[in-house]
Amino acid sequence: MIAGVLLCAGSGRRFGSGRNKLLADVRGLPVVVHVLHACLASRLGAVVAVVGADREVERVLRHTGEDARRLRLVRNPDPARGMMSSVKTGLAAVEAMEPPSGAAMVLLGDQPAVTPKIIDSLIETAEANPGRAVAPICEGVLRHPRVVPAALFPAYRSLADDAKAQPLLESLGGDLLRIPLGDPVDYADVDTAADLMRIRTPDRNRWEDRP
Repeated sequence: MIAGVLLCAGSGRRFGSGRNKLLADVRGLPVVVHVLHACLASRLGAVVAVVGADREVERVLRHTGEDARRLRLVRNPDPARGMMSSVKTGLAAVEAMEPPSGAAMVLLGDQPAVTPKIIDSLIETAEANPGRAVAPICEGVLRHPRVVPAALFPAYRSLADDAKAQPLLESLGGDLLRIPLGDPVDYADVDTAADLMRIRTPDRNRWEDRP
């Protein structure tokens, strides 16, 4: 089983206006709920959502109308330390699961256009190549979501809380499988208000294909 680790604890400082970008509306749903729906429509096992201090994010995640039995919420007490602190919080929750998970897929809560098809394609590759990390590559850029095998969890724990995982992944050589997958719009994240306006534009997304 591959568990999902959905990162929902960031403050989104660049978004401005004192608003949490994960709660911004995209076609009638908060940004983060689009990502959760994609997770729950995929072949992921349990989905661990790492939340911070914003209780409204927690509330919308708990009330998605989807299969709540697969959703587990864990809290990062100090997400300001950096995104890696949330990744490590999520991986620790995955390690504690019974039965154990052979890998975790790290997903960003601010990528509302990511699809179940992308998630499942990564799962299929990871299942066919146990013990290897898997990430989509699009237009030469390594994207999220990324599959992290359990054997790599200790290396993630050794990273600083504000570190990036990409150098670690790239150091794996052939043990990182780069899968050409999707279009840039599938990986668009909402960092600023301008990003939100672009992702809301109908001709930039295939929302009719969403679950």
